[in-house]
Amino acid sequence: MYFRSLSFVSTLALASLASAQTVPTAAAGTEDGHLHLDDLVVTASPLARAADEISAPTSVLAGDALAQRQQGTLGETLAGLPGVGATYFGPGSSRPVIRGLGGARIRVLTGGVGTLDASVVSPDHAVSLDPLLIERVEVVRGPAALLYGGGAIGGVVNVIDGRIPETLPAGPVTGHFAVRGDTAADERTGAAVLSGAAGKLAWRLDGFRRETKDIEIPDFAETAALLADHNEAEEGPAAFGTLPNTATETSGAAFGLSYINGKGHLGFSYSGFDSLYGVPGHEHHHEEGEEEHEEEESHEEHGEVRIDLRQRRWDVHGEWLALAGLLRAARFQLGVADYEHTELEGDEIGTRFTNQAHEGRLELLHEKFGDVEGALGWQFARSDFAADGNEAFMPPSVTRNQAVFVYEELVRGDWTAQFGARVERQKITPAAASGRPARRHTGETFTAGLIWRVGEDGSFAISASANERAPNAQELYADGPHAGTGAYEVGDSALGVEKSRGLDLSYRHRRGAVTGEVSVFLNRFDGYIYEEATGAEKYGLPVFALVQRDA
Repeated sequence: MYFRSLSFVSTLALASLASAQTVPTAAAGTEDGHLHLDDLVVTASPLARAADEISAPTSVLAGDALAQRQQGTLGETLAGLPGVGATYFGPGSSRPVIRGLGGARIRVLTGGVGTLDASVVSPDHAVSLDPLLIERVEVVRGPAALLYGGGAIGGVVNVIDGRIPETLPAGPVTGHFAVRGDTAADERTGAAVLSGAAGKLAWRLDGFRRETKDIEIPDFAETAALLADHNEAEEGPAAFGTLPNTATETSGAAFGLSYINGKGHLGFSYSGFDSLYGVPGHEHHHEEGEEEHEEEESHEEHGEVRIDLRQRRWDVHGEWLALAGLLRAARFQLGVADYEHTELEGDEIGTRFTNQAHEGRLELLHEKFGDVEGALGWQFARSDFAADGNEAFMPPSVTRNQAVFVYEELVRGDWTAQFGARVERQKITPAAASGRPARRHTGETFTAGLIWRVGEDGSFAISASANERAPNAQELYADGPHAGTGAYEVGDSALGVEKSRGLDLSYRHRRGAVTGEVSVFLNRFDGYIYEEATGAEKYGLPVFALVQRDA
C-alpha cells in the first residue's frame, strides 16, 4: 500500500504565560514543586507508580512518542507496541489486541471507565474515541482484572484525554492546534484545544474533524480467486487502484470544567463523537419473505455497508486529599453515555445498535500501616444494550455489575510486594420476549507480585494472578447471522465462569546506553469461551457454537 503523510502540530499561546500552577494528585510524586505525570502509570495501581515499580508489564505513550504514532483509530495507534496488535476492518474501525487476546477480554477505558459503546460486540464496530486529542495512553499487558473486572482478563488500554482538568493551566487562556494530512487516503484533519482558568476554576474546550477518501492501493482490491470468478458484465469492472468503501468522516467536541484547590479537584465534561465509515469487503445477508415452517429462507445481498455512529457522554471526576482518620485520599469517576450506530446497507437501514450505559468507581486510599499502604475500591456498571434489524443476532439485554476490591503494597529496602483481591457479581437479564433465562455469575480475582531492584538501573519483577470472567450477553444469548465475524453464531445460556491463571516474569533496565524490558508470560484457562465450528451452514454462513474448553 502506498502511504505518504504530512502533519503539523503547533502550540499557540493566546495570553501571556504565568508560572504553572500544579496541584499534585493523591498518588503522584513531585520534584522541585512540579508534577511529572509522564513518569507515572495510573492504570496498573491505585498508588500511581513508575513503570519499574509495578509488577505487571506496562507501556506508556505520551508526548512526542504518541504524536509520532497517532493514526485514525486506537488499534492502529497502539499496534506494534510490545505484545500489542490490532483488529482491522478498514481505517474506520480497529481495536487493540494484547498478547493474542481481544474482544471481551481486553478493556478499553477512557479516564479509567469504559468507553460504553458496542466495540466489544463485533470487530467492525469502532471504539468511540479518536486518538488525535488524547494526552497519553497506558497499556497493561496481562491480567488487570483486579482493578477493572473480568473483562480485563487479557489486559487494559486506558486513554487519558485531559478533558476534565486536574491542574490549573499555565495562563488565563492557552491552546494548541494540529493539522494532519496524507495522500494514501487524501486525509484532511484539523483539531484545536483551548484551556484556561479563572481563579480556582479551570476549563477546556476541544474539537476535531477528520475526512478521508478511499485508500489508494497499487493493485486490484480483490484476491486472485475472486478475480477469477468476477463477472464484469454483471458486476462491472473490478476495483483497481483504490480499496472501495474505506472513506471515513469523523468529528467530535468536548467541554470540561473543574474546581481545583490544594486539596484536590471536582470536575465534569460533556463530549460528542460522530463517525460515518465504510467497512470494506463487508456483505450483509438478511432474511426476506420468511414463511412459517420453511426450513430455508431466501436472502438477498445488499451493497456497500457503512456504519453511522453517534455517542453523547457525560463524565465526572473528583479527587480529595488529606481526609480525616485512616483515609488519606479518595477518587471518584463516573461515565454516562448514550450510544447508537446504524448499519447502512447501500441506501437502506440494516441493523441499529443502541447502548444506554453508565460505569463508575470509587477508590479510597488509606494511611500507611507500618510499611503497608494501599486502597479499597468499589466499581459499578449498567448497560442496556439492544439490536434491532436484519442482523439482530442477540436479544436486548440489561447487564449489571457490582464489585469490591482491595490492593496493598509492602516496601522493604530493594524489595516491593504487591497483592490484592476482588469479588465481582454480574447479572444479565434478556428481554422477556426472548424467552431466555436471566443469568447471575460471581467472579473472584487474586493477584500477587514481587519486584527486586538491582542497583539503580535494573529490576526483576514477577507477578501471578488467578482471575475469573463471567460470560457476556453475546456469548450467552447469540442466535443469528453475524456479518462482522462472517458466521451464524449460537450462544449457550448455560456457560459458566471462565477461569484463568497468569504468570509474568520480567527484567527491566531503565537507564544507560541500552534500555528496555524482557518478559516471559504464561496463561492457562479453565473453561475458555470461544466459537467452535459445527460443520453446519445456515443462510449461507458457517454455524459456530459458543463452547467452553481448557486452553
